[in-house]
Amino acid sequence: MSNTFHHELIIHCIKCVDISFIGLCYLVLSFVFAVLLDTFFHEDKDEKHKQSTVWLSLKISLQTVLIMLSVYAMRVIVKSIPFVFDGYNGFDHHRVMELNGVVILAFVLITLQSNYGYDLQLLASRFRTAVSSSSSSHA
Repeated sequence: MSNTFHHELIIHCIKCVDISFIGLCYLVLSFVFAVLLDTFFHEDKDEKHKQSTVWLSLKISLQTVLIMLSVYAMRVIVKSIPFVFDGYNGFDHHRVMELNGVVILAFVLITLQSNYGYDLQLLASRFRTAVSSSSSSHA
């Protein structure tokens, strides 16, 4: 086995470990942030139906802003966590594309926030009703 092949194999193995490490960091952080946000925005579903569409829209907007700020904070946190094999055999942890972690962050943050999903569906339902009422009155 040549030195070049051996070196490349080591780099690929380290990269796989690094990608797994990054994924787990993002999973844990996004889980925590999602549960905290969902708890903060928790309301009784009957109360949600009584809220005006403007208030519901503002609440969804605020939650979206907080989700985006959470994503930013998590990316900063994960990028600052040292990787044990950084520099080993020339491996550069900061060049791994998965450090951006947008896919897993978005998936976990949105999936675990049942209140956010419910509010979005409620707003979409109101919008569909308004559109169908408007189109039927013009017919």
